[in-house]
Amino acid sequence: LRLPLPPGLSGPLRLELALRAPLRDQVAALRLRREGQPFGPAMEVLLPANSTRGAGLEVPAGEGAVEVMLEPATPATLPDGRRVGLGLVALSLARADSVADRLAALEARFFRIPRPLEA
Repeated sequence: LRLPLPPGLSGPLRLELALRAPLRDQVAALRLRREGQPFGPAMEVLLPANSTRGAGLEVPAGEGAVEVMLEPATPATLPDGRRVGLGLVALSLARADSVADRLAALEARFFRIPRPLEA
């Protein structure tokens, strides 16, 4: 997954991912980097069968896009023979040093902001 960033987001960032497991437990490795840098160490996450879980990753300071690798340990095989891994349900990116940015990202994901009705 490659996330191009606008200029000005060269500081450390916080990447939040919501991941969905198939119909069996899924272990996945998550790795990330800034474009042109080596990938950092893998973070392993266990997703219970048919669940959605969040994972937060610290993105180092640097220029360029953020690149994320999502690697399921073993894809699940459905009864019809298709192989499936984990699904990416949602993601958000915020400046790591901005509590306001991080809170806004969480609110945007979990709350629907009502709009006034027009008369």
